[in-house]
Amino acid sequence: MLFKNIADLQKYGQVYATLWNGTNNLIANEIDDAEHEYLTKVISPEFYNILVAAYIASPATPLPNYLADILPLCQRITAEIATSLYIKKKGLLNIGAHGATQPGNNETRASSQWAINATANEYLKSGNKVIDRLLAFMEADKITYAVWAASTAYTEFKELLIFNASELSNYIPAANNSRLVYKSLAPYLSIAEDTISDCLGTPLFAEIKSQHLTNTTSVNNQKLLTFIKPCIANIGYALGIKYMTVFLDMDGITTIDTTRMSGTIDAKVSAAAEQLQMLSNTSNNEANRLIAKLREYLIENAISYPLFVAPTANAGLNNLITDKVFRI
Repeated sequence: MLFKNIADLQKYGQVYATLWNGTNNLIANEIDDAEHEYLTKVISPEFYNILVAAYIASPATPLPNYLADILPLCQRITAEIATSLYIKKKGLLNIGAHGATQPGNNETRASSQWAINATANEYLKSGNKVIDRLLAFMEADKITYAVWAASTAYTEFKELLIFNASELSNYIPAANNSRLVYKSLAPYLSIAEDTISDCLGTPLFAEIKSQHLTNTTSVNNQKLLTFIKPCIANIGYALGIKYMTVFLDMDGITTIDTTRMSGTIDAKVSAAAEQLQMLSNTSNNEANRLIAKLREYLIENAISYPLFVAPTANAGLNNLITDKVFRI
């Protein structure tokens, strides 16, 4: 665990004073879950073990600089996600003799569910923003973080051509730099990549993906990416937006509750079907426009792309792109 005592944990919020009192660590299980279900998957089990071993050995053996640089980020990620998990599980807002409470008129009362959910979600959002910061820091110096860069976690991190929330937001501002939104749309961005692969042909698209993973993208392929990435973003958004309010869990398929009492900060209403369709159509139309530009560019510069194979059919495009536009 990346916290030796309450002092380590309290760097990230006074709330922990009541959650870890001496040997009584009430949040220990959530810290363990946050480290193994979130942090380890981000930095890889191999690198996590290196970090934990060095942290436990410190300060007798000083942390190497490259680990000292990221330890605060890793601890903050763990602390904030663990807090979110604890709040959702235990109903934490204020902790005291009366359990989970919120301020009242000279008395305490049980926390409202909307307040619990809102607080837990803010901690989760904050923790995920720090994950993006950590990944950007390590990616900028991946030679130093070679164990991570050689891991499956790194391959999964760079799996998609649009590989973080910041880049997605460049093309879809509504993503709002949210890692949680990005992760929700990731399966649809993957489907969008299949669409682009059909457009370019497998050999050229495989080359682009390989260069992306190793940060060796050629000048010609970098130019191609200026067309490809906004196409992927818009196709993925057009596909995914219809399902962003739908959840599948042990209770079956549900949607965001539309019957919550108005006037609370948690009052959310699912977008109407026609609104979702309008947004999907807008992104679909933009994807059509961008693929038309991609088509023109490839025709004019075919000599620069010997691996390009023009598609002979539109199989697998799910009617996202019109036949007229997509024929190259």
